[in-house]
Amino acid sequence: MKKLAIEKYSDILGDLKYLLINDLVPIYRLQNEEYPEKIQFFWRKQSPKIASPELKVVPKPSVFSIEKNFVCKLCKNKLSGIRSFIKKGNKPVLVLHYSGEYRKGRKAISKTSSELIFRTEEENDVFNRMIQKVFGFSFREFFYQEYPACNFNPNETDTNWEERMINCEEYVKETITKENIQAILMVGASAVLKYGKERAHELIGKTTDFEVENSKIPMIVLRSPEAVLSLEKKSKTFEKNKNSDDYKKAKNEENSIKKQIIEELARFKSIIRI
Repeated sequence: MKKLAIEKYSDILGDLKYLLINDLVPIYRLQNEEYPEKIQFFWRKQSPKIASPELKVVPKPSVFSIEKNFVCKLCKNKLSGIRSFIKKGNKPVLVLHYSGEYRKGRKAISKTSSELIFRTEEENDVFNRMIQKVFGFSFREFFYQEYPACNFNPNETDTNWEERMINCEEYVKETITKENIQAILMVGASAVLKYGKERAHELIGKTTDFEVENSKIPMIVLRSPEAVLSLEKKSKTFEKNKNSDDYKKAKNEENSIKKQIIEELARFKSIIRI
């Protein structure tokens, strides 16, 4: 229990440091309090020679749209916002992913650095290799958004997760409209939380539509870099004996999934023409 409290305290301090460095801390008020900038002070003249000081109105601190998840109140029982939950790119393709934990029985986690897109550098590398192979440029050319945009207790009900995905879709649609997004890649956990495990599995590799007002954006569901990385690690555990059945089976599974993802991405590329 003490260890969990210390880890939670460490996460809070990390988020606070990030907000302070980027001057993103909003000023909150109690329900019956006036906004600070609306309060006027009246001074008594001590002498006719002394003029009343000029009142300067301090503007309300603004919170950048990229950090809206920290102050968002749509979802209950939020543990924390995910730092830099939107990563901007140059190509009009949005990758929806989730670096938080959602699987029951597992510990809530957060990325070690706001510079990471996925949870680890290894996962970043896996995804970059796939994008490079199909599109011919770095994976950082795409836009990325955490969906949902906050960390929660992974042991909560499916209904709670469904509500969060509905609430957070507001920010996805905002990004699509603002950045003129032309295509969407929904990866791993985001698809599972939005559609459910069975439906998400059925949608893997298929082109569907993501509806925004009166328009439809082409979208494809892909396995997560974490899933591909786990296959790579599995085959490496048997690498000392490459003639063993265990190694051959693990390597064939790894190569089969990678080939399938590449084919799915190539098909999607031909549809969106990017």
